[in-house]
Amino acid sequence: DKNVIIENVYNPKNLKPFLSVDLVKKDFHKSEFIFTCVGRFDTNKRQDLLLHLVKRLKAENIKVVLYLIGSGKEKEIIVKTSKDLGINEDIVLKSDITHFEIAEIYSKTDIYFQPSMREGVPNALAEAMASGCCCVARNVGGIPDLIVDKKAGYLFNNDSELYRLVKLLLKRDQMEVRRNGRKKVIKIFDNDTNIGKLLELIR
Repeated sequence: DKNVIIENVYNPKNLKPFLSVDLVKKDFHKSEFIFTCVGRFDTNKRQDLLLHLVKRLKAENIKVVLYLIGSGKEKEIIVKTSKDLGINEDIVLKSDITHFEIAEIYSKTDIYFQPSMREGVPNALAEAMASGCCCVARNVGGIPDLIVDKKAGYLFNNDSELYRLVKLLLKRDQMEVRRNGRKKVIKIFDNDTNIGKLLELIR
């Protein structure tokens, strides 16, 4: 009997707009932080968790602007929730924007979030990592393929873990982790390597 080794083959991805973002050290001694999350508005994506996070930080006089980028049926619920929590002025909603516009937002982002309850290998997370964002994501689905915890990003399992993790990350820039995240996605989404793997499978 032969041992069969199955390797992941990732779809080709154009990371150029995101790799063009300069990887520079961020100033964490400032009055305002920028958080970002990209994804359709539905209950699986858990943008509501980020609203409550912003509310809790605001109560501690930690100012956050949260960019939520996407569209979907739950968008109005997110808008209403932000108003109910008294943080609607701290939320920026965007939709139908280009990769270059998203990359520009990533260049200003202090923490990128992927709090979904279910995921494959999220394009948005890969793009944020390619941009050099410090990324925080739930430990589900294909997300651990991208994020090696504490080395190329940060993973959490339960909602209750997120606040404490974010408070730690707001103390200083995570340059090494951000750099490792960029290297990781460059490696796994290398088109020549993945095309080679596909050719091997069909021979």
